[in-house]
Amino acid sequence: MMKKLLSTTLGGALLLLGASAVSASPLVGSSQGLTGYVSVTGFEDNTYAVALTGLSGSLEFSDVPMQTDTHIKAFGEVGFLPSPGFNPCLIWQPGNGGWCSFEFTGNSIFTGEFSADWDGISSLTFEPGADNSSAQGKTAQITYNGISTLFDVILPPGLGPINGSLSINVFGVSADSLTLNITEDCQDGTCIYEALQALDLLGSPANLGIIDGDFTISQGSRLEVPEPASLALLSAGLVGLSFSRRKKAA
Repeated sequence: MMKKLLSTTLGGALLLLGASAVSASPLVGSSQGLTGYVSVTGFEDNTYAVALTGLSGSLEFSDVPMQTDTHIKAFGEVGFLPSPGFNPCLIWQPGNGGWCSFEFTGNSIFTGEFSADWDGISSLTFEPGADNSSAQGKTAQITYNGISTLFDVILPPGLGPINGSLSINVFGVSADSLTLNITEDCQDGTCIYEALQALDLLGSPANLGIIDGDFTISQGSRLEVPEPASLALLSAGLVGLSFSRRKKAA
């Protein structure tokens, strides 16, 4: 039953990684709100699909250069209405009409090496008449090697170490839909699809092989991480301050 939670949070995280917006804090990802239906299938091996339909809202994306000491924090609220026969509200906060929700308030979801290349995709808007055709056929690349605490929020003890990369082919793009064909290159025991397999077994036997449900991502949701340039400026400022104080003391 907890597999439904993973799909929504994972799906939201994958979509937000690489997104950018104007903010005082460096961002890895952001959304001005997104609702729809998510379905994750094909995770019997390292190739699986995340289909999102009935979408309304927007996402912004930008490339993230490789960082060796990345600390990604999540902000915002994710809501989920699972398929019939599941009760994922044991950990998440119960809501009205069967909805569950979880609020991220700066939770750390990843620490380690990370990079994202979105192959020129900068933003997607889902509304009647929207033209997202420029994203069709693009292939994004996300590389990671570190500790993920994203799933600790959902199902302790969580996924733990992850080491590999995701090749994400974007297709089926329209004014209200998006499909991500994901190929994962990873070491045994550190793969995201292995976590999907394990959580799939916790659901109903009649629903094995698919993780699905309605979802919402609140307006202003974001993933933050210090950028290398920001860290360099901070370090230079601290060094300069230290030198200035020493000079005055002399």
